[in-house]
Amino acid sequence: MPAHRSCVLVVLGVALCAPRPGSARADEARSLDEATFLAELRTRSPRLAAGAARARAADAAVGEHGLSPNPSLAYEREHVPGLGTHDDRLRLSWPVDLSGRRDAALAVARLAADATAAEVDADALAVELDARVAYAVAAAARERHDALAAARAPLAEITALLAERARAGDAATYDADRVALELDLVDDELRSAARTRDAARAALGGWLGDAATPVDATDDVPLPAAAPDAPDGGDAAPRADVTAAHRRGDAARAEARLARRGLPPLELGLGLQWSAAGDDDGLGYVVTL
Repeated sequence: MPAHRSCVLVVLGVALCAPRPGSARADEARSLDEATFLAELRTRSPRLAAGAARARAADAAVGEHGLSPNPSLAYEREHVPGLGTHDDRLRLSWPVDLSGRRDAALAVARLAADATAAEVDADALAVELDARVAYAVAAAARERHDALAAARAPLAEITALLAERARAGDAATYDADRVALELDLVDDELRSAARTRDAARAALGGWLGDAATPVDATDDVPLPAAAPDAPDGGDAAPRADVTAAHRRGDAARAEARLARRGLPPLELGLGLQWSAAGDDDGLGYVVTL
């Protein structure tokens, strides 16, 4: 074979065997313990960020109910063609709240915002619990993969030794084939464990908002712990979802009381009127209620 063809084949083989950027990126897992993972979760989780924005929006909406209504300025003109008469009015009007509806609506909005904040707290707790479960799953997947990898090494040595002795006639071929089959089964389990570990790593990266950067759970799988007793025999702290339900009920009752207020909205107006009929005109005032 000519020398230049050999060089071409070598270059082509190196190019085909070189690792691809996508496969190399999959191995770049960040190693985080559970405490660091949860700390990053509180600042990087898209779900927690969306919940915080929802709470801020509900709190900002409270201020709209506390604003006094703006006055309005209106101009009117009445004219009858052929009679030579017209009336022009310029009127300033502003609403007056005699029934306390604005204060009641403000209280309803505040209760609704408090309920939203409690719901966001409940959602944040659920996110953290689910993330801790995902971390435990990733840690278990890593430990299973490492245990299989550690068990494979001595089995591979035994397989190689028996194969060598079988070729030399010092061991039965059946024993060498049986151990080789066991090694194949372990390799299958190891590949399956690697896929499960990589999927769990990608899931942890997704909890932090970047599934393309996997996270490796370095802590050991924790054993289940009993729930601690309430201090001094007192009651446990109220759950956020229960608090949210109570506040939603309070907001609904306050809104029902607001709807039953009997006084209608009142608007006062004061303005000027200019009337003209033929050669006569005059300037007067307009009062509306």
